[in-house]
Amino acid sequence: MIALNRRSNVRTQAAKIFGIDLPVVIFEDHRYSLVALWHAFETGTLDRNSPPDLIRFDYHDDGKEPNCGIERLKSIMCERPSLRDFQSFVEWELSEIDDDWVKTAMELGLVRHIVTFGAERATNFCEDYQSYEDHRGFNHSVWMLSHLWDQFGYQAKLTDRHQREKNASLWETLRWNGSDFIPWNGQRPFVVDIDLDCFCGQFAGALQAWPTRLLQKHFAHFSEAMNARTFLQNIMAHSAFLTIATEPDYCGGMSESMKVLSALDDILFDEPCLFRDA
Repeated sequence: MIALNRRSNVRTQAAKIFGIDLPVVIFEDHRYSLVALWHAFETGTLDRNSPPDLIRFDYHDDGKEPNCGIERLKSIMCERPSLRDFQSFVEWELSEIDDDWVKTAMELGLVRHIVTFGAERATNFCEDYQSYEDHRGFNHSVWMLSHLWDQFGYQAKLTDRHQREKNASLWETLRWNGSDFIPWNGQRPFVVDIDLDCFCGQFAGALQAWPTRLLQKHFAHFSEAMNARTFLQNIMAHSAFLTIATEPDYCGGMSESMKVLSALDDILFDEPCLFRDA
């Protein structure tokens, strides 16, 4: 991931989850997640024959039809451009407001299934569950769910065994059995993607970061053994890497983005110091 540092406003580092190193890519524009994914395939971090499942945290679904059109995406797949040329494609040919990169990722074969938590503004994927068929005929499962902590508790999607059959495909994608994770067997089947606007909102008429204490309370909801915090930590520990979009325009400014980043740093990682200078 070091090569990604050559672009301004992009930083790559390593965090620790349960003592496991997790590569992290931090940037402003959310569509840059595509560049991180493309680079991971080109360098062998990811296997083109086995794309990862994408676990997202985002206020928006970012699911518009690709701005460049399907034919252009077909040519990208055939040409296999260099990292620099692919970066140029992402920057200049996709939507400048970062709302079409999710379908672009599926069309390019960069991800398999997608689970999004916190998507309060879902205008393209309007149901909890939908299937999306790309131009190659592959069917991607797409879930748009409320915040992760809402999925634990009475009649919740991740813990209600009476809904096991209804939520079977979601549990299978998350490698989850209703109370614990299925053994990983050394695999890292995920990429986790966080848009910091997922944890921002309107307070007293201004767009700003959620208070740190509120985030801490939500992530600790349900039980000490398994809650939103421990669930996400397990997912991240078995991810190829983590991407974080600061998206200051949708957080109330860069200072508000950094408040969220600092709070997540305290909540999720073994050593809360990674993002202090982001």
